[in-house]
Amino acid sequence: MKVLVTGGSGFIGAATVSALLARGHDVVNVDLQPAVHGEKYYAVDVTDSDALQAVFQEERPQRVVHLAAHISVPASVANPQMDMEQNIGGSLSVFEACRKFGVDRVLFASSAAVYGDAATPPIGEDAPVVPMSPYGISKRSVEQYLIGFYKQWFSYAIFRYGNVYGPRQSAEGGAVIAKFIEGVTRHGRIEVYGDGTQVRDFVHVEDVARANALAIEQDGSFLLNLGSGIPVSVNDLIDVLRSLVSTSFEVVQKPPRPGDIHSSYYDVTGVKNILQWAPKISLSTGLEQLLRRAAQ
Repeated sequence: MKVLVTGGSGFIGAATVSALLARGHDVVNVDLQPAVHGEKYYAVDVTDSDALQAVFQEERPQRVVHLAAHISVPASVANPQMDMEQNIGGSLSVFEACRKFGVDRVLFASSAAVYGDAATPPIGEDAPVVPMSPYGISKRSVEQYLIGFYKQWFSYAIFRYGNVYGPRQSAEGGAVIAKFIEGVTRHGRIEVYGDGTQVRDFVHVEDVARANALAIEQDGSFLLNLGSGIPVSVNDLIDVLRSLVSTSFEVVQKPPRPGDIHSSYYDVTGVKNILQWAPKISLSTGLEQLLRRAAQ
């Protein structure tokens, strides 16, 4: 099956391309960064609808995994219009190309940021949706376009990702584990926004990529949480890091950031039942791998 992946050179995208290739799919990668695995590649911005449609016309993909997005919550708070143009405008550009060229299924990478702080963990897919940041609002908006409008032309899979981490993740987007690994290994200090009691649901990128590959092969539409289902506080995360490194590091507390959610972890019963999926890489194993890579 020919699968087009937007953002296929990014953190989650490259892992997803690898998983799709391993399962025998013909993969086309649309990204502004070069391809990682040697798949067919187009250097196209998804917000450029004419250039994107030219790719679809040439390649005629059967299914699309849409991962290309602006991902920083703090940057979305600082510049909501940029976030809207990239995440909503870019997504509509992709969906219009899918509609025009007969794609029969789309996987959209949403985020658990859509829940905000309105729901009580563990958060199920039917929990209140009250996003607290422009990033969360943009992700929810794109979900609604799929569920309310584009379902006329193709089936969809929507994943509300928890805190994805793993190799190749940049610390620049605000990802806590990437920032902590960099802080521990390069600077001997890490910064914590808030008191460290904030709870997150960490899931390894290879587990996410496997779920993406399984979901694009399915038929029928669904919206599911994708995480570990295990609550981990920032203080817990620091304790695990201390147990894995031989050197000490300083913890610097800073005020909470606007738009940050305090506590979130997810009920992942749905994805386990529908896809027969479960995470395979534990947090301690994933952190140990990242620390080894950082030391090389």
